[in-house]
Amino acid sequence: LILPPYFGVVGSWLPVLERLRSDCPSIQVIALFARGQRIIGQVDPNDMLARLVDGLLDEVIFESWYGHLLCAPGLKEAAALCRHRSLPRGLSVLIKQLQRSNLTKGLGRMIEQLAVRAAIRRHGNANRLRLEDLSEAVRAVCYDVSEGSDPVVREARLQFRNAYWFSLPHGIDIRTRVSRFSKVALKSPEHHNRTTAFLSSGEEVETYKAGFGLPETHIRVTGVPRHAPSWVARVRQAADDMPTSRPYIFLVSRPANESFFPGSRKREAVQHVRRLAEHLGCDVVVRRHPKEYEEGVYEPLTKRPAKDSAWHISSLHPFALGSKAMLAVTFFSSVAVDLIATECPVIEHCNFLGL
Repeated sequence: LILPPYFGVVGSWLPVLERLRSDCPSIQVIALFARGQRIIGQVDPNDMLARLVDGLLDEVIFESWYGHLLCAPGLKEAAALCRHRSLPRGLSVLIKQLQRSNLTKGLGRMIEQLAVRAAIRRHGNANRLRLEDLSEAVRAVCYDVSEGSDPVVREARLQFRNAYWFSLPHGIDIRTRVSRFSKVALKSPEHHNRTTAFLSSGEEVETYKAGFGLPETHIRVTGVPRHAPSWVARVRQAADDMPTSRPYIFLVSRPANESFFPGSRKREAVQHVRRLAEHLGCDVVVRRHPKEYEEGVYEPLTKRPAKDSAWHISSLHPFALGSKAMLAVTFFSSVAVDLIATECPVIEHCNFLGL
């Protein structure tokens, strides 16, 4: 069972689980998305990472907005089920607006409860699954120990207490701040004695001991599995046709965010890349963040290319795009570090002045 709160955790575990499946073909791999419907709704079925994951999974489990755990044979089917059973947009907007005010918050909760009851009556137990139904079958759980306070993770700890638990970080940052994770250890110290954690760096050992309460015998410094040359080569081989045959800059995008990446600064950064590409006479290939939607930034550039520089949107894996790029530009992204595995030069371009 892989237990990801974010889709990025699946990417961290993917090379490990694919090797395990190769060595043990009879094993089944199930994904339980801890932040269910929201994460499933963000999955692009055409995304290369999603296709690699879908080829590995035997079942996908996610939490519906009305509380039931639903199961589907793959990510595409889960996304379709999610759309079919989503809360009507107008009702969702109304509930959110009512809950913003203390005067109408109670009314918003009441409407939401009525909607939940109506959904349960309508859908019944179709596609429904309970974690206890898997308690005998799950032998190992793959997750990130830093997400141990998530409600679904806590329930999984109870249901799969006899399973082996293994942890890999879903980011690329080196975890050296003990105080950041102290609450995780306090909530379930007995569970962490059954968890083996794989670390990116030896500098993280004390954090995992003090912050997560893990005994040193359950800590392994392994580096970053997805940076293994064999996995990078595997991703390159699985890549479809590249979006352009010309030299290109690989731009790793992300959504605008008022706290550290306001829309005005995003547009400014994109224009910096545009001017550089036109100066070099090369194309630009953009890979969007899973949470990113069209903000009017890239559409004009893809529709009206310059004389010697065209823009393309791609859903290929960063390893596939980075391995053939002249250089990459990232906007405050851990992909900047991941691209070291492809030997692609990277510029991390984000202006934090005054924020």
